[in-house]
Amino acid sequence: MRDLRISHACKLLTSTSKPILEVCYESGYKSWAHFSKQFKEVKQQTPSQFRKLFIQS
Repeated sequence: MRDLRISHACKLLTSTSKPILEVCYESGYKSWAHFSKQFKEVKQQTPSQFRKLFIQS
C-alpha cells in the first residue's frame, strides 16, 4: 500500500505543479510528517528534491 501511495505521489509531483502538501493529501496521507518520512524511505530523497531532479532532467 505504501509503495502504491508513493508511486501516485511521484506521478503527481512530475505531472502537475500542485503544492507538495496537496500531493500528500491526494496520495492518501493525513499527515505531512508521515508522508515525508515514508517518501524518503522509499525514494531516498524528499518530495521536493524528487520534483527538482525531475524538472532538471
